[in-house]
Amino acid sequence: HGRRLKEAEPQGSLFSYPSFRLITKTGNLLYDLSMNKEKKLSAGETAAMFSIAASTLRYYESEGLLDPVKRSESGRREYGEKEFRRIRFVLMLREAGIPVEEIKKYVALFHEGVSTIPERKQILNEQLIRLKEEVVRMNTVISALEDMVENYDSTIMKRELDSRQKDPEYGKL
Repeated sequence: HGRRLKEAEPQGSLFSYPSFRLITKTGNLLYDLSMNKEKKLSAGETAAMFSIAASTLRYYESEGLLDPVKRSESGRREYGEKEFRRIRFVLMLREAGIPVEEIKKYVALFHEGVSTIPERKQILNEQLIRLKEEVVRMNTVISALEDMVENYDSTIMKRELDSRQKDPEYGKL
């Protein structure tokens, strides 16, 4: 009874391909990948598109989760479609609870080539198993809380009122 966590694919921008549309606070469309796949964005614009801090992008690059990002003549990082895809992937892995060190391992394996596909799949599968175990654990917790809420008036509140009537010091420190 009650609400259960589903094993289906979650809804949300990290789990569906981002539209790569950047809209300013005033509602003006600044960027739409479908209109210009060659356009490059700054770290700030890219971070805004993914709702993360620009420092997160720099951290991911310094840790090797992102390949080195090309820079403009003035030295500013320029992100394009290739980087957007990797950022989305890294964010999805982080959202799935995979530690940065495991993502680094995954990326290193990716760079080694197709012979590492089984190892990469294993990294993902191990986390999938952990998440499913967590869903089972959380569903148990949800059921216990639902039972407590459902029985609160008839059991817990009644027990507490009875205890306080019998002992005025009940519950005091």
